[in-house]
Amino acid sequence: MRRTIALFFALVSTCIATPAIGQSDIYDLPPVDLKFAGGTVGEYVETLREAAAGVNIVVMPEVEDVRLGPVELKQADLFASVMLLDDQEEQTAARIIRLKVELNPSSTEQGQDIFVIRGNVRDMARDQPATSMVTTVSDLLGPGTPITAEDLLSAVEAAMELTKGILPAADIRFHKETGLIIARGHPEQMNTIERVIDQLRNGVRRQAQEQQQAGKAEYEAEIQHLQMTLQQMQNEHKLMMTRMEQKIADLEARLSQRERVIGELQSELLELKKD
Repeated sequence: MRRTIALFFALVSTCIATPAIGQSDIYDLPPVDLKFAGGTVGEYVETLREAAAGVNIVVMPEVEDVRLGPVELKQADLFASVMLLDDQEEQTAARIIRLKVELNPSSTEQGQDIFVIRGNVRDMARDQPATSMVTTVSDLLGPGTPITAEDLLSAVEAAMELTKGILPAADIRFHKETGLIIARGHPEQMNTIERVIDQLRNGVRRQAQEQQQAGKAEYEAEIQHLQMTLQQMQNEHKLMMTRMEQKIADLEARLSQRERVIGELQSELLELKKD
């Protein structure tokens, strides 16, 4: 993580001895009152320029964005107001930068001395020893997956381009028969390769889940259609059974009526035979 430089100064001009670096207009400028809430070196210098008109300060590009904590100056000597930046450090995972403040005296009597703020940068990334990694990607290259070995290696190589010129080139090999990625390089490069593979793996999983959900939705729709068709057939069958039962009841009623008529006719016939 970046380490913020915490500064708090209450400088009183009567307590600070002005360095004897020759006669210069710098030492003739009035004391500085300044309250800086925190920010970058570039912002601090701009604040200092506003508080001490006429001061000549050059900030080199490599230190413009170095972070500073709050600074408060009360009746401070201008020289001390600038030199308080000297030897301050900012550290990140990739580098350590130490501020250096130089005073370049003017070459003419009328000229003004110039403060130059530069940085000594130590590249932490290059100081770390190389490491190796072996990881399988066979699950990404199996049947039905949208990624080919060429796609995978192209994505890894694109990620390695981001470290080109910053870190030595990583050695990356792909063993097709076993689906293994074998690599050696800076730890940051190895972490990047793992992140690329993880992202590709997550993408394949998401696609598989989407296809599974789409298939599930299709099956559910088909099941719902079959259930509706079955219900419709059951309703039609029920209606048909109701109609058949009604028809059978009608036929039974007609048959019963005919049997009654036949019985009556037989009775009349017997009566006629008796006569």
